[in-house]
Amino acid sequence: MTDEQTTQATPNSEENPLEKFLYHQRRAAEAGAKALAGWIPPEVREHTKEAGKEFLMSFKVLVEGAASVMEREANRMRNAAEGHDSGRAGDGPSTTGKTKVKVEVS
Repeated sequence: MTDEQTTQATPNSEENPLEKFLYHQRRAAEAGAKALAGWIPPEVREHTKEAGKEFLMSFKVLVEGAASVMEREANRMRNAAEGHDSGRAGDGPSTTGKTKVKVEVS
């Protein structure tokens, strides 16, 4: 952050004390992060950044795969409900098992 950006972000005297406190806490955290970054070799930072990208990509692949399976199953169930799956209507998933028993109620 340049000095020009810092002066623009400085809270004015009309802001409440909590906003001033948070401003200074944020600045302290930024300065601390910069200090720690100076101790970490550039190669480590580069590999850490790449590892983070790969970590996020793995979850993207996982979510997209799950969405694909869900969509495929939803389509299969729609087709079964419409009678396209095996040529017979009502061939959807059974809620009572493979065999059904007719019961007459009088």
